[in-house]
Amino acid sequence: MLRTIIEAGGSATRSEIARATELSRPTVDERVTALTRLGLARATTARNSTGGRPASSIEFAAERFISLCVDIGERYARVAFVAFGGKIIAQQAIPIDLTVASDHLLSNVVVAATELQDGLKPEQRQIAGVGVGVPAPVDYPGGRTVGWSVMSGWSGFDIAGYFRDIFGVPTFVDNDVNLLLLAESETVLTDVEHVLFVKIGQGIGSALKISGAIDRGADGAAGDIGHVHVAGREDIICRCGKRGCLEALAGGWALARDFAARESSYAGIDAGEVADVIQHGTPLVMDLVHEAAQRVGEAVAVATSLLNPQAIIIGGRVGCASDQFVAAVRSVVYERSLPLATRKLSILNSQLDDTGGVRGAALLVEQNLLSEEHIDDLALRKDAKT
Repeated sequence: MLRTIIEAGGSATRSEIARATELSRPTVDERVTALTRLGLARATTARNSTGGRPASSIEFAAERFISLCVDIGERYARVAFVAFGGKIIAQQAIPIDLTVASDHLLSNVVVAATELQDGLKPEQRQIAGVGVGVPAPVDYPGGRTVGWSVMSGWSGFDIAGYFRDIFGVPTFVDNDVNLLLLAESETVLTDVEHVLFVKIGQGIGSALKISGAIDRGADGAAGDIGHVHVAGREDIICRCGKRGCLEALAGGWALARDFAARESSYAGIDAGEVADVIQHGTPLVMDLVHEAAQRVGEAVAVATSLLNPQAIIIGGRVGCASDQFVAAVRSVVYERSLPLATRKLSILNSQLDDTGGVRGAALLVEQNLLSEEHIDDLALRKDAKT
């Protein structure tokens, strides 16, 4: 019902809501009461243009729909409070160490969030939900990480439950690249139904949008392109323990290794500095980057033939560090794929900045909480507190 009000321009009468939703008037009244109690809607009186009795409308209180959003990366976590529509009210990036215990890392995130929350206006401190992105496969319905990832020891950890217990609101957890794709889709690619988003940062991951919806696969492993096998490179061991993974040849940590092996002045750089090195790259560096981009292009070409996307987005600090990276990917994809799969295909750099993950997390919260199931859940939680 809240979605109906928003789609009507932010305000609708009870009769208009009943017609649009096909709900009975008593049910509409009940839902309006719940939304009003939650602070997400309010009754307003509009002057009737015919001069009759003023009509009472239900207005969406957008300024009260605020999400706590967390984007956990390999080196930093970004914590933000985001208003409905994507406006970031407050944010902070904090250094993290993925090798520490999960509850210890998340407790630091909660401290940062609480400090930000204390600095908000009183009317902004009540949040509607929490959205979290992590660099790992996710059991989306359960809000847990699953399987191997760079988040060592996190498999099965109930991230959603952790935040829900602290903040008392619904919490939604997803893979970080899925959230980037969600943000890109809602801000730039609004009319594109089939998208492949490839993120090249410290590692390599991807996300799929098929027929207008994020496709997470059967077990949350869809899009794990960084661990596809590259034939003939069994000599290279990946962080996952397997040999010849794409990430071990073209990810940020792999490029840091290769830069240092070729040029002693790069000894000691970490994956986080690779993008800066690329932006000021020597011919030697750019040769290595071009080779890495071609490797990525080969994997993306296979995905193009399988999925036939309308757009392929190259994101991540490494992927966006040089126009030559996306150009090399584009060249290989067009060379290796059949004309039918590429005739309408666009291959572009992401338009997102460092806030893309938290913006995607906010959209995840909004999309879930606009469903009747979660509005009812919010109402029940509110009732339980009063």
